[in-house]
Amino acid sequence: MPVLWNPESEYHKEMRKWDQPNYNPANHPYPKMLYKAHRTANGKWATFEPRPFARDFYEDKDWERACAQADQFSSQCQRIVNGEEEHGKARDEGWMDTQSEAVQHQMDLQKMISTAAAERAYQDKNMGENAKAEVKAAEESHFGHMPEIPERKIRRRGRKPKVA
Repeated sequence: MPVLWNPESEYHKEMRKWDQPNYNPANHPYPKMLYKAHRTANGKWATFEPRPFARDFYEDKDWERACAQADQFSSQCQRIVNGEEEHGKARDEGWMDTQSEAVQHQMDLQKMISTAAAERAYQDKNMGENAKAEVKAAEESHFGHMPEIPERKIRRRGRKPKVA
């Protein structure tokens, strides 16, 4: 049974102030949550990490530590934007509108990097011995795929040109 309020009552007047008949979330999309995928401890891409169950831990402090790690991982994968300009900048930095888009974007990015690294490795077999040694030294100082070797400045021999 519905409750009827007197339109002249203070309660009804206050409730009318909060009434939003024309509100449409599509017209007001901000603030909006964006996502960026990161690798979890097991190597998979994810945009959040669920909190573990307390029953899986002997000590409360171990469970609290695991919860803090899960929350920290989730917070680095999520970002709230408050306007169109901020949204555009975040998209340029790799933030996506949905979690599945974020995971797919990172997987595509890693595939492009690995393809570029494979192409570079194929071209390396035509290099001279000095160049191969330089490539090997660069790869040892880098973790993961290296699609491009940084250029080294070539030192020219001889005298410096006279300044006029």
